[in-house]
Amino acid sequence: MRRWWRLARSGASGPARRRHTVGMSTELELRLAIPAAAAGAVAAHVAALPGARTVPLRATYFDTASSALGRAGWGLRLRWEGEAGWVQTIKGPLMADGLSRPEHNAARGTAAERPALDMHAHDALPEAAALLAGVPSPLLPQFGTEIERLRAQRTLAGGTRVELALDRGHLLGGSASAPVCELELEWLDGPLAPLWAEAERLVRAHGLVLEPRSKAARGHALARGEAVPPADWASVDATLAAISDWARSA
Repeated sequence: MRRWWRLARSGASGPARRRHTVGMSTELELRLAIPAAAAGAVAAHVAALPGARTVPLRATYFDTASSALGRAGWGLRLRWEGEAGWVQTIKGPLMADGLSRPEHNAARGTAAERPALDMHAHDALPEAAALLAGVPSPLLPQFGTEIERLRAQRTLAGGTRVELALDRGHLLGGSASAPVCELELEWLDGPLAPLWAEAERLVRAHGLVLEPRSKAARGHALARGEAVPPADWASVDATLAAISDWARSA
């Protein structure tokens, strides 16, 4: 975990482009696993924020039989996002800061049935377009997610805006499944230091720990028949130390 954060410290103190529902952006977020005993309290905290709402998220992730996208650090999904309908998303490898990654989203309509992949939906992101144009075999469903997301935005000290997203549900790979219970703090704009202060407060209050594995990484492991171990619940102190490092560098 400390190695992951040493990599992360190299560049996330400066501004990044905020995430958009549809279009191209850079996503910067901190993902924290929630112990079962604290899930209710974290949910109550997010639900009490102004504008909090619940969104059902049902996603299918795609790759080749040889995991060409995953091996290159990319993830491609089609996700049902409630009123927003279907959104096709591609995300690239982590950048030098260890937290942010290139992302492109394309609206794919509101029909009840999942649409077919559009291999040109991400042409605005040249790296993604080149990757998809060069895949050696068809892209097929690999695993899915069934998530209920409770989300709200909050303005912190200094005008920093963040989105809190509580995800609860399951990763689904073949006949296997793995639970999901995590809180994502996504930076929208403003200084980064208040984000780390808020993260530290939540970690101390609820015993949260860093979850460096994305849902895509865990889902691909599940699809390969590998066990998806739980988060390291003994790493609260290491999580606080890592956030403290971030606060000093912000």
